[in-house]
Amino acid sequence: MKIGNFIIKKELPCFVIAEIANNHNQKKEQAKKLIHIAAEAGVQAVKFQTFSGLDIASKGQLSTDYKCSQASKYKYWYEFLDSIMLPFEWYPELVDLTHHLGMAFIATPCSVERARFLVDIGADALKIASMDNNNIPFLEIIRTFSLPIIISTGMAQDNEINEALSVIGYPDRQDIAVLHCISNYPTEPKDMNIRKIEYLKSKYSLPIGFSDHSFRNYGTFAAIALGAKIIEKHITIDRNLEGPDHFFSLEPDDLKDLVQGIRDIEMGLTEVSGRPDEKAGKKMYRSIHVAGDVSKGEILKEEHLEIKRPAGGLEPKYFHKIIGKKVIRDLKAFEPLRWDDLE
Repeated sequence: MKIGNFIIKKELPCFVIAEIANNHNQKKEQAKKLIHIAAEAGVQAVKFQTFSGLDIASKGQLSTDYKCSQASKYKYWYEFLDSIMLPFEWYPELVDLTHHLGMAFIATPCSVERARFLVDIGADALKIASMDNNNIPFLEIIRTFSLPIIISTGMAQDNEINEALSVIGYPDRQDIAVLHCISNYPTEPKDMNIRKIEYLKSKYSLPIGFSDHSFRNYGTFAAIALGAKIIEKHITIDRNLEGPDHFFSLEPDDLKDLVQGIRDIEMGLTEVSGRPDEKAGKKMYRSIHVAGDVSKGEILKEEHLEIKRPAGGLEPKYFHKIIGKKVIRDLKAFEPLRWDDLE
């Protein structure tokens, strides 16, 4: 699967997405700063959410339907959504900046109209939100676009995931990824269900990843060890900013820790023949040494020998085999014993 200039495959490394979502707070410079933060941390992609309020909610849905303190000043939910959306006229500039910094630009369209808009402005992939796994008419049109698709499973049951994948062309189509996701924001450690990564890997011959909504990076690190090939995490400039997603998002230093941790874990997962740095490790081995001066012609007894560091002498497993052997040269105390010292 290819997204932008990056190829996601079974081998390492993992593809990391910094989810900016609505943490731009409708400030273009803040959106651009978050893109720079993502690039500095070493991620491969940034992601935004592309919608207007009425792409998601009906005009009649009250803001009180959701527990969101920031929405309390609005009567209707779509009005609140309009207050946090990314203005459409900013997209070309943000896409250009993302590509200039060497990253892929991904977005979640919340309507067919927004999906077509993202195709036109040069997005590198489309992300399907958990709420749209059962939106079959939407998925049927998404299938017709030439962009790679990432599906977030979220609330979906197995039958819904299967149907969504089938509608967008799996198994014939392979430019699809599936992300394990818990839709509780933030996700508590006890609710992460990280072993779902293994289950999804066994079920689908597609890149499997983890959209992690927890406070810390531990869940992501576990997902990497279980074979996740895509990681998505929300990012912010400051968790204390006003907005629905800031409080559980990663600040810049946390994002750097996430990327560095992923890369360190990947190095530890690399298959190595034998022990790494084996020669250096050999110094820690014990070998057979003479405990004191031994003269040429003497017959070795146990009291002549000791098993100590450093390596370089006979291996300890030969200790009993050399008892009774004759020494053919003078040996000084603590010298390592070798076969050519013996008759």
